[in-house]
Amino acid sequence: MEGSTSDLANLVAVRPRCGANKSDGTPCRNPAGYGTTHPGYGRCKRHYGNTPAHQRAGAREQIRDEARKLCEARGINPDDVTPERVMLEELARSYAMVNYLEEQTDVNAAMWPDWQSVLLAERKHQMDVAKVLVAAGIADRQVRIIEAQAQVLGIAIRAILDDLKLTPEQQHMAPMIVRQHLAELPAA
Repeated sequence: MEGSTSDLANLVAVRPRCGANKSDGTPCRNPAGYGTTHPGYGRCKRHYGNTPAHQRAGAREQIRDEARKLCEARGINPDDVTPERVMLEELARSYAMVNYLEEQTDVNAAMWPDWQSVLLAERKHQMDVAKVLVAAGIADRQVRIIEAQAQVLGIAIRAILDDLKLTPEQQHMAPMIVRQHLAELPAA
């Protein structure tokens, strides 16, 4: 029952107020989005919250809030998001989508006519993303970063082995043992 007293009390306790200026100059104390399609966000129905512009504004506010909550839940710091990371994740997502669609159409040939356009569009999207990454030199930058990390790791391992004051026999075996253990590390 839209607009009931109990709904109003729940919204007031949990969400911010409408905040629009009333005719007497005081801020509206209705819950944000009260009586609209966007309860909890934006203006209330008495302050044009049901107009198309205010519905869009309320929806944008809700999307921002939900995105913030999702970032917090997944431990994502929006400040750490870079264009390179976004593009790499989009390429991985598109790659997974293409593989899924190909598997599904292989399993169920009857799906092919319905999913053919989706699969072909996703393949094109995947190639477009890959082209952007190549043009931006992302792969080259990743290789340089990995090489620099490997160099730092090598220096650290050598310093550790030097500090251990190994016997000549242990020094001879150390590179093989280090290489073996590094090869056994899971790929990141």
